[in-house]
Order: sequence, then structure tokens, then C-alpha cells
Amino acid sequence: MKSNELAVERGIKGEIAEDFITGLKKLFEDHYINVPDEKYDVLEDQASKIEELNKKLNEQIENNVKLNSEIGKLTRQDIVDAVSKDLPDTNKEKFNKLAEEIEYSNADEFKKKVSTIKESYFSTKEISSKSEIDNVAEGETTHVDLSNAMTAYTAAITKTKDTIKLGLKK
Repeated sequence: MKSNELAVERGIKGEIAEDFITGLKKLFEDHYINVPDEKYDVLEDQASKIEELNKKLNEQIENNVKLNSEIGKLTRQDIVDAVSKDLPDTNKEKFNKLAEEIEYSNADEFKKKVSTIKESYFSTKEISSKSEIDNVAEGETTHVDLSNAMTAYTAAITKTKDTIKLGLKK
């Protein structure tokens, strides 16, 4: 008995548990509660269902992320197209390249950033007042940054204008 004391103790505990379960089953049957005869592992069944649901949830989350990314790309492109609609085609290409570098977080912020780029790089300044045109025609210098080709054209026009004025004064 001494050498098998642990095995005997476990055996007695097992018999007590079986007697208890059998008595509990009889109590349920006496009060018309159905208990299945076969063993049913509820915990293992629920664990497998939870694992399956987690797998489906992860798939839906990945799908959601992909769809949100596509929506962001389309919204981004719509904003770029709307802001650049009045630009010439060559400037639209340059503008699109600049807009690619801007990070998209939400539509309002992106639109502000894109509008700022458009104003900074592609602003179209028109000479609106007649007095400015007259000042330029009279030979007054204005501080306008012109490219080299435009400077050459301006110089040629100024020389031609001065020649015409001298011819009229005679």
C-alpha cells in the first residue's frame, strides 16, 4: 500500500467523481432534464469555432484595408484632377508628379496641400490693369522674372518700339 499510495489515492478520487456524476445524472433525469450519454467536449468545440471566426475576421480586416487603400487612391486622384483642371496638359503632368510626393491622410488636408503646390508652382499672374500695360509700353521697367528666351523677345520689342518712336518724332 505504501509504494502505491499515490495510485490508490487517485483511483479513489476517480471513483468518487464517477459516483458523483452518476448521481447528478440520475438527479437530472428525475427532474426531466435530458443529459446525453456520450461525452461532449464543449470547450474544444468552442475553441475551434473561435479559431474559425478569428480567421474570418482577419480576412475581412485585410479586405477592408485593401478597399480603404483603393478608395484613398481614387479620392486622391479625383482631387488632383479637380485642382489641375485649368492647367495646360504639360503643367498637369508636372503637377501630377509633384502631387505624388504628398502623403494622403484625408481629403481636406490633401486638397489644401495640392492647392498650395498649384499656387506656388503654377500661378498664372495676369496683368490686369491698363496702367501697368501703359507703363510697360512707355518703357518703364518693371521687376518681372523672365526666362532667357523671354528676355531676348522683350529686348527685341523694346528696340523696335524705340525705333518706331524715333521715326514718329522726326
